[in-house]
Amino acid sequence: MKRINRFILALIAMVLMFLPWQEVGVAKEWAFQSIDQVDKAWSIKFNLQLDGDSLTSTSIYITDGTNIHPSTSRLTGNGKEVQVVPSNPYEVGKAYWVMITNQVKSSDGKPLKTPIEVPFQVVDPNAKIQAVHSTTSGMFTTFIVTVHPDVHKVTIGTQELTFIGNNQYTGTFIDLKQNSTVTINGYDENNKRLQSVSYKVQ
Repeated sequence: MKRINRFILALIAMVLMFLPWQEVGVAKEWAFQSIDQVDKAWSIKFNLQLDGDSLTSTSIYITDGTNIHPSTSRLTGNGKEVQVVPSNPYEVGKAYWVMITNQVKSSDGKPLKTPIEVPFQVVDPNAKIQAVHSTTSGMFTTFIVTVHPDVHKVTIGTQELTFIGNNQYTGTFIDLKQNSTVTINGYDENNKRLQSVSYKVQ
C-alpha cells in the first residue's frame, strides 16, 4: 500500500498547483516533496495565459537555499503551463526549493498574487531514512520524515511520529532551538532499528 501511495504522490507532484493572480503577497511554502529523480522537471499550471517575457532566471528558479541551481523555464500548455527543467542533476540528499516569484506575469501584465516556494529533497531510494524536512512557526517545529517501505516506525528522541501515508511520518515539537541536533530512528515491523540519522533543525 505504501508503494502505491508513493506512486500516486509522484503523479500528483507532476502538476503542482493552479496559481491565482492579483496583488503581491508574502511567499507561501507548499508541501514538502521527496523525489528520487536527479533530473526531475517540474510542471506548474496557472489559471491564466502567461507573459512569456516574464519567465526569466530570476522569476522562476531552483535554489538549495544558498546557491541557484541552473535550470531553464519553458512555456507549454497553450501558454498556461511552465516546465522548469534542471540543467544539471540534483545532488542526492540535498534540499532544494522551486521558487516562483511575483515577477511572473499573466499575458495582460498582472503579477502573481502570492510568490510560491516548493521544497523538495532528492532521496537515496535504498536508504531507510530517505529525507527529513522541518518547519518552525513560533515555538513549534514540525518534522516530515520520508522513509523506505521497510520502515514501520519512526522516532525523534523518545517521541514516536505519526504515519501520514506515502512513506512519510510527522511530529511536532515545542521549543526546539534553531541549529540544535535531533536523532531520528527508523524501525522495522519487529521494532528492530534499521537506521539512525542526526538532523540539524533549520
